[in-house]
Amino acid sequence: MHETNRAWKGKGTYQRRARGRRKRDPIQARGVAGSKDGSSQPTCTVIRAEEGYELRLYDPFVCVCTEYRTRGEGIDALAEYLDGKNDQGARYPSTQPLLMAHHVDRKVMKLFVASSKAVDVSTLPRSNRPGVRLDLEGGHLVAASAFLGHATKERVEQEHHQLTHKLQADGLALACHDAQEKYHVAQYGPLFSLQPRKNELWVRVQL
Repeated sequence: MHETNRAWKGKGTYQRRARGRRKRDPIQARGVAGSKDGSSQPTCTVIRAEEGYELRLYDPFVCVCTEYRTRGEGIDALAEYLDGKNDQGARYPSTQPLLMAHHVDRKVMKLFVASSKAVDVSTLPRSNRPGVRLDLEGGHLVAASAFLGHATKERVEQEHHQLTHKLQADGLALACHDAQEKYHVAQYGPLFSLQPRKNELWVRVQL
């Protein structure tokens, strides 16, 4: 097992992302900058790599979240928080990935808040925008499956079906953390680009 930030190369393979201090990239309206230059990511321990997916244990991390209807609406709300529109005027570096939690009845968009403070939601500033909140993520085992292209509802459902089938075949059971939560879609790289987007499907697995 090893702890690392990992960048997806496409075609189902991964490579290590070297750690190091980077200059802060501005958060652009309608998108998150720094997609290919080492933006901060939550750390995880890769338990093992299987054909078509990885099992990862993510360290606990704080994220800023909002329910959303459209991609642009969600991105704008989260980017404003990182760019200083909170009750302390604190600014945070660009982060990856953009997380979208799909529930039975709603969708929640999330971004990792890269803070030097302890993982404690109460120590971080609150958003000035209604409906934007801080939450604690990580601390659980995730099966992550990578795919290229646009994460349409049909494509994601197909990937979800394939991943759950592989997990069942490998004797792994899904975790019932939230009966309403189905999966997370994690997206890396520029949010608005003609290039194929790098996506991952995350589902929680029982330890």
